[in-house]
Amino acid sequence: ASGRWQQAVRIAGARLAGRPGWSLGVLRQRLEVESNRLSELCAGDLGVRVSLDRSYRLLPEDAACAFRALGLLGPQSLPGWVVDAALGRHRADEVTDALVDANLLQLVGTDPIGQPRYRLHDLVRCNAREKAGGASDRHALIRVLGAWTATTESATARLPTTLFSLTSASATRWHLAEDTLGRLTADPLSWFDAEHDALVGAVRLAADAGLAGSAWGLAAALVPYFDLRCHFEEWRSTHRIALEAAGLAKDRHGEAAMLRGLAQVSLYQDRYAEATEMFRRSLRIFHELGDRRGEATSICGLGAVNQFCGENLRALGYFRQALAMFLAMGDQSGEAYARQAIGRACLASGDLRQASNWLDAALRLAREIGDSHREGCVSMQFGRLHDLGADPGQAMRFQGRALDIFEGLGDLHCGAYAMQGLGGLQVVRGDRSHASDQLERSLLIFQRLGDRSGEAATVQTLGELHRSAGRTRLARNYLRHALVLRRELRGGADLAVGAGARDVPN
Repeated sequence: ASGRWQQAVRIAGARLAGRPGWSLGVLRQRLEVESNRLSELCAGDLGVRVSLDRSYRLLPEDAACAFRALGLLGPQSLPGWVVDAALGRHRADEVTDALVDANLLQLVGTDPIGQPRYRLHDLVRCNAREKAGGASDRHALIRVLGAWTATTESATARLPTTLFSLTSASATRWHLAEDTLGRLTADPLSWFDAEHDALVGAVRLAADAGLAGSAWGLAAALVPYFDLRCHFEEWRSTHRIALEAAGLAKDRHGEAAMLRGLAQVSLYQDRYAEATEMFRRSLRIFHELGDRRGEATSICGLGAVNQFCGENLRALGYFRQALAMFLAMGDQSGEAYARQAIGRACLASGDLRQASNWLDAALRLAREIGDSHREGCVSMQFGRLHDLGADPGQAMRFQGRALDIFEGLGDLHCGAYAMQGLGGLQVVRGDRSHASDQLERSLLIFQRLGDRSGEAATVQTLGELHRSAGRTRLARNYLRHALVLRRELRGGADLAVGAGARDVPN
């Protein structure tokens, strides 16, 4: 392979020597246009395309088919099983080996879960893509995207939280060999971390190919992973790409699913008016389509927006409506979420007895169905409940349990809220050193994730900590910053409440 790249350098030098008026910048600009790159790297009898064409002609038929398909898949590294999907058969290792031996496919290393990873050099990929374009090549692309979708859904099902994931009935699925799938997704978070770039690329690839169902189905399947790892920018970008594709295809289910996902990110980042509008749009479409689960998840989102905006009674109405729908569907994960949300709303209104009843039911159900993430969320609320009930020991125990769960699951965002709660309790106990550590750690996470409500609460508590320690000037700075953040949030809340005044479909 190195000989071919040396040849490309020699050709580039020959092009420059024959054109003394060109600068290196001119050549660079011409080579930046990928579709022209192979044509530019041709001088006299030299040509990278000639060399690549010669290697391609010597390939067995299966290897030639796989080569063309790989040219359609973008520049990121890929696992070896992609060749299986491209060919529509399992264990096509001999084809991968043939492409490596022909210096057309590069082995670039082994990822953390033990998969060999491959890529086509940019020039080789240009050549492969030039050769692709037939119906068989499109079918190969559809199978590869189907394998990404099916494998992602399998990995997602093993994650600790899957509440708001939605599926595309129109997306093609191609299943890996059972033993391969089991091995790859045994540790789902590690698989997602290894394939993160390839999965984001696959959403764009599906959209560009006009495969809207695959684009939004894959984007939706990624939501629980993006949620757990707080990859909000990738969440937003994949959903916007897939929303546009669904709109062009008039895929109403896809539009609703992507709007609901985008609304969730906006909610996390305190863009309440934006979240309200998208939750409502998704709700209307789900209602028109008769998708009761989609409706219920959008109603939960509206409840959360109203609660964060201080509209507790309205939030309770939404959560109770969602609970009735989850119960009718027999959706226990949704039921646990709704029971916890109702308990949280009761807690916010000061009804500790009702809050305890709802949270206790949510905790029992979460443990019964093995939903450790929901157990962590309910434990945080119990910590708050016992704090308000003047039982600091129990409050510390529940907040500590929540933090242990979230750190074990790798959930930075929820972990930051547990740290914040624990830090607040430590401030009251006079344990300033540990409190400061927990609060500063949570503050960094909230700032990185763009969660201004979490940031405001943490900054407020840090101000109170410094005031109690006699650091008046520092305390004043923190408290002033918290006040500014709360004013900004209140402005967004007023917009959201105004946007949320219409009725919800029954």
